[in-house]
Amino acid sequence: MICIDTDVFIRDLLDPNDDKALMSRKFMEETSSIVRCTTIFNILEICGVLSAARNLDVKTTFTDFHRDKTLKIIYPDFKEYTESRSFFKNVIDNCLAYMGRQMGYKDSEILWLCEEANCDIFITWNTRHFNEKGKVKVQTPAKYLESHEMRG
Repeated sequence: MICIDTDVFIRDLLDPNDDKALMSRKFMEETSSIVRCTTIFNILEICGVLSAARNLDVKTTFTDFHRDKTLKIIYPDFKEYTESRSFFKNVIDNCLAYMGRQMGYKDSEILWLCEEANCDIFITWNTRHFNEKGKVKVQTPAKYLESHEMRG
């Protein structure tokens, strides 16, 4: 399963004529038939960026992502926590562990959930934020499509 970072979605929505936006759109179109996901933290980040940049209705944006049948939204595993305090302690502990790998807070949340969901590849334009920080292979949309075309 591939996990998609915020910037892959945002580029097309903010500047559709940007070269990376065009490649992001191509990536989204060409991978629509395979299992893809993003984290709830990515969705919240997208809502925040679009709210500030475009004054969009964040509830509609949030709901639209959840209605997309080609995209699985990964949430933290709530089942093992009987109280909110233990859940948030786990979130904090995991984020601190990932931040210990020289990662920012938002990136640590995203990579943690991506690994917890056993994703194979993390797709981002910000590879330097994630390379060699975890177990998941990190690629740009362009690199993924290039390697995918070579196999197919």
